[in-house]
Amino acid sequence: MKTALHGYHLAAEGIDVACHPGDIGVFLERAVQLIGMTKIATPVVYEAYGVGFQLIAESHISIHVRGLVAQAHVFSCKPFKGQPIIDLLQEIFSGTWKALYFVRSVRDSSSERTRQFASPHPATRPTR
Repeated sequence: MKTALHGYHLAAEGIDVACHPGDIGVFLERAVQLIGMTKIATPVVYEAYGVGFQLIAESHISIHVRGLVAQAHVFSCKPFKGQPIIDLLQEIFSGTWKALYFVRSVRDSSSERTRQFASPHPATRPTR
């Protein structure tokens, strides 16, 4: 019997952002509602460290803010539109945001496993 697991991942990066007290919590609360996900826990927010995490039934949402830069991630097994999240990040944190939206799938059967990932082949990754 073959099974498949599909995952959707929005990875956003912002520069020249501004984070004020309460912004991280507001982002997490509104993001869940905006994309129609199911919140299953209270958001975890550490304002002093610029970190927030929201556990959702479909996976999770996270944000990290350091000075004028930020990263936000939305992971879900349920498809969602990424643009509303980018618009929300822009509204709350200002700055300039760029994002990538990945669709990932893992198929499994008793005789074979096939994984298709959106990440680049190791040979194409930039070196340090």
